[in-house]
Amino acid sequence: MATYDFGPVDALDAEAIGVPGKRIFRIRAWKDQATASLWLEKQQLLALSLALRQVMAQVGQNPQPGPPPTRPFPDHPTVDMKLGRLALGRDEGSDHLILWAHEAGSSEDAPPNFSCHFNSEQAQAFCEQAEAVFAAGRPICPLCGEPIDPDGHVCVRSNGHSQQEIPPTESGESP
Repeated sequence: MATYDFGPVDALDAEAIGVPGKRIFRIRAWKDQATASLWLEKQQLLALSLALRQVMAQVGQNPQPGPPPTRPFPDHPTVDMKLGRLALGRDEGSDHLILWAHEAGSSEDAPPNFSCHFNSEQAQAFCEQAEAVFAAGRPICPLCGEPIDPDGHVCVRSNGHSQQEIPPTESGESP
């Protein structure tokens, strides 16, 4: 049993705070008057979105996204923690997805610090929001795969000396 078990949440979304290259990421959850702010790494956010999409595809769900949260998120949530590990499950009885979150530094055998349930429409909306947050970051160099800083980019694949322009991405935009 989790320390904070929100059960079925009213809303779930993803957020990035700050400018690209210096952003911090979190999952936000609302349940009645309780709120949770779960801080995580950018890669964890993307991995969670991909895992949710995979689970929904395996069970044949392709829902329309639910509505985004309409209430403001408080400055001081009920739960505010930095995540170390995440786990995802599915309750076959209710068809809800379950998120278990372990705080950074918790032992491997400790119960989760936070859990919540959400339906497939909420999961779809979360995935779209998480992927939009992820895509709003710095563009990726097509040669080395590293982020391109606004001040310039020294590409290791060109030893940082190439004067050639980096080729456009598939969308036709230059990074």
